[in-house]
Amino acid sequence: MGFIELGGLGDVVEKSVVSAGLYKLVVSDVTAKTSEKTNQPMLMIIHEFVEVWNVQTLIHYMTFTMEGDESNTVDLMMIGIRRYLQLAEVAFESNGFNEDDIVGASFEATVKKEDISKEGEAPRFSNSLELPRLQDGV
Repeated sequence: MGFIELGGLGDVVEKSVVSAGLYKLVVSDVTAKTSEKTNQPMLMIIHEFVEVWNVQTLIHYMTFTMEGDESNTVDLMMIGIRRYLQLAEVAFESNGFNEDDIVGASFEATVKKEDISKEGEAPRFSNSLELPRLQDGV
């Protein structure tokens, strides 16, 4: 096949995760998916870091309840959804929200850095959002 010229190939490096801290984020994409583990509907929400370069995007999964879920499972999922919507300043009503309102949301959030490596593996890290607890009366 011969030599394929690819300028800059030798300079490419893996994108890194950020250190734990407060960052400005913007939602660049929202995709409806089905959880491979539980077969539940969910949204995959892609966040870009603002003014931080060469870092991985942050992905947050918002999983929805299904008929037959136990009441404590439903409560935990609804709390997680509401925490995210409030953090991202996405409007919602008592019975739902418009997923289109999430794309473009810009907000500051505390980002965690977590070790996701398995025992015996080289260290691997990932970032995730810290979702603040709901305030009484909010």
